[in-house]
Amino acid sequence: MKNARELFDEMPVRTIVSWTTMITGYRRTECYADALDVFREMQMVGIEPDVISIIAVLPACAQLGALEVGKWIHKY
Repeated sequence: MKNARELFDEMPVRTIVSWTTMITGYRRTECYADALDVFREMQMVGIEPDVISIIAVLPACAQLGALEVGKWIHKY
């Protein structure tokens, strides 16, 4: 994921697809906190989550036991 993050950081334009790919990558490698961090970062730069990005991040919330965060994300 380190290499993926470096490439991601160098991308001149990041779409919802690239953000969701990073979230999914972190989740699949069991880096759940990093998945949530990317989701928050995505929102901070003005990218609105879509259904796919929400589906990608919710399991990270579950694995972290972050019930309130998961509920908040689910309301999107």
